[in-house]
Amino acid sequence: MTKRYWNIDLEKIMRAGVHFGHGTRKWNPRMAPYISTKHKEGFNRLLKRDAAVLKRQLSRMETYLGGIKYMTGLPDIVIILDQQEE
Repeated sequence: MTKRYWNIDLEKIMRAGVHFGHGTRKWNPRMAPYISTKHKEGFNRLLKRDAAVLKRQLSRMETYLGGIKYMTGLPDIVIILDQQEE
């Protein structure tokens, strides 16, 4: 498996409206040392651990859903393996 290094741009993430957590009024005051900074009731920058988690999730989504972007129309047939889990 190849390791990919993603260029996560904070400004693009903020414009996209990614959920960084709850509003500041819902924060526990004891968490203040662990919260980097505030930006309009959200985080101003990602912590290193959070950025690593987002990179892993992005890599996993591109692995499993990467072929969908090349699909131009609806598929002719859909096979459901286990209906109870769906």
